Amino acid sequence: MAWASSSLTAWWSSERYVDVTVECLVLVAASTELKLYNVCILPIMLYGSECWALSRVDARKVDALDQWCLRRILDIRWYHRVSNCEVRRLTEQPPLTSIIQKRRLTLFGHLVRRDKSADARRILTAVPRVSGEGQLGDPTPPGWPL
Repeated sequence: MAWASSSLTAWWSSERYVDVTVECLVLVAASTELKLYNVCILPIMLYGSECWALSRVDARKVDALDQWCLRRILDIRWYHRVSNCEVRRLTEQPPLTSIIQKRRLTLFGHLVRRDKSADARRILTAVPRVSGEGQLGDPTPPGWPL
C-alpha cells in the first residue's frame, strides 16, 4: 500500500501534469462562467435599461456590481491588487453603463424613424405648455385665498 500511495503521489506531483491540468481547468471554467454571465445574468440585469433614469451614483453602482461579478468569475480577491482595467482586458467585457448607453441610442434611433403620428414619437417630441390654462399642479383648494 505504501508503494501505491507513493507512486500516485509522484504521478500527481509531476510538475508538467499538474501545471497543464490546473491551467486548462481554470481557463475553461472562467470562459464557461463568462459565457453563462453573458447569456443568463446580463439580460436579467439589463432588462428595460433603455428607459432607466440613471444618476451618476446609480451608474457607479451598476458598474461596481458588474465589476464585482467579473472579479468573482475570475476568482480575483482584493489582496491580489488587480486593477479594474486589467479585469476588463482579461474578460473583454465593456462596462455596463456603455452597454446601457448603446441600448438607449438604439431605442432613440428606432423612435425617431417612426411615423410622426405614432404615440411614442409624439411623446418624444412633445413640448410642454408654459402658460395658460391647464398648467400642471394641484388646483387651489376651495376656501383658500387666491
